[in-house]
Amino acid sequence: MSYYHQPQPAQNSAVKALIWNLNYLYKDQVEQKCTELMAHTSINQATVELYTHNNGLKQNLLQIKGLLPIAYRNANYNIPVSFWIPYEFPQRAPMCYVVPTEKMDIKPSHKYMNKQGFIFHPYLSSWNSYHSNMIALQTNLSSVFGKDPPVFAKQNTSRPVAMQPSSYGRAEEPPSYHNAFNASALNAYNRSLNQAQPVARGGPYGQPGARPGHYGKPPSYPGPGSSQPGAANYSQSSPPSYNEISKANTGPPSYNQVAAMSQGPGLAVQHRASANEKDDLTKQVKSLLQDELTKLHTRWVKDVNELQRMETNLQRSKHEIETEEKAIEQQTNDFKNLKGELETANATIETWLDENKDSPPIDLLTTVEPQNVWSKQMIQAVAQDSAIDDTLYCLDRALGEDAINFKNYLKQVRKLTREQFFKRALTQKIIEKQRQFREQSERSPLYQPWNNVIS
Repeated sequence: MSYYHQPQPAQNSAVKALIWNLNYLYKDQVEQKCTELMAHTSINQATVELYTHNNGLKQNLLQIKGLLPIAYRNANYNIPVSFWIPYEFPQRAPMCYVVPTEKMDIKPSHKYMNKQGFIFHPYLSSWNSYHSNMIALQTNLSSVFGKDPPVFAKQNTSRPVAMQPSSYGRAEEPPSYHNAFNASALNAYNRSLNQAQPVARGGPYGQPGARPGHYGKPPSYPGPGSSQPGAANYSQSSPPSYNEISKANTGPPSYNQVAAMSQGPGLAVQHRASANEKDDLTKQVKSLLQDELTKLHTRWVKDVNELQRMETNLQRSKHEIETEEKAIEQQTNDFKNLKGELETANATIETWLDENKDSPPIDLLTTVEPQNVWSKQMIQAVAQDSAIDDTLYCLDRALGEDAINFKNYLKQVRKLTREQFFKRALTQKIIEKQRQFREQSERSPLYQPWNNVIS
């Protein structure tokens, strides 16, 4: 469940190629979130640069830079910014900077930025991998910088001039999702202004129609005789020549001209007052619409973040359930296989018992045949050693129960332990002889394991 379009494959490949050899802990999430930011905003340039931390540590980090659109005093501007992505992203918030150009100065004592351009916004200080995302960060920064721009345009004149927020050209509506609501209304309003007033309405120090990324200069006013459009608005027209007067139309004025002359200057003033009133009302309506759209967008971003958090929790729970289900299924299959093996072994034993129920008793001493003489001696020595252990145990119990006196007990223990010592010594000697014989046999070229028979 996602409210954003899928990232473009080209950008996806570009980000993946940049970070494949870097030490990012969550490369898939870095690739997804950065590509999403680049696809839906004008912060869309990805590079790998060397970043120096406050403690002097230097790291090669992914940098996403571009233009941050803001709306200041009913005009749109672009602020150059850069987002540095740390290795722990998205567990750790990105490092955000305002990067002024040569024609800009950073505003001192800004509420959300220091004099080096480092941005410290509450959205960054409360960053959470489940609730926060890059597009919401861009939206929050656009909102706070629209109320208080972080940079100003440098003034070249010597007289004191009130500083205004730097303009990177009158920006077109950025391709982000939050401008889709008021695009049509603003376009219609701009067309009406362009038709009513031929003079370009660019932002401060910005040329009309400048696109994001092009830093505008103050508009130049062409002199007389210029061929540029709009030159007549800034130049004084030359007096007409004799030929132009002779070629002029000397016919009677039309009905519209007579009506315009009869109305007088008072009606023109009234028309100008109506036009100014219309402009004021239009600006008020536009401001109200912007406020409502901002509130709607804030609620929408909050709802989207909550839905994303719920989706993340559901996906994690789903993964845990699937893992537990697979483990239970594997255990069930193991138990079924073990049950089948036990049933087969049980059936085999029952069959063998049915076949041999009438057979005579088997003497174990005659059933097990030693492989050679040494093995036979080994079996006898070990058996006698174990028998002596049992006898000593019985003597201890008899002594404890006063069934034998202490003198006879010591005599029997001494006799049995001496015999047990010789049996154990014999066992060790047989083991050593068998080991030597095995080593000699293995060194022989005619050695075969089944021919180790000592007669």
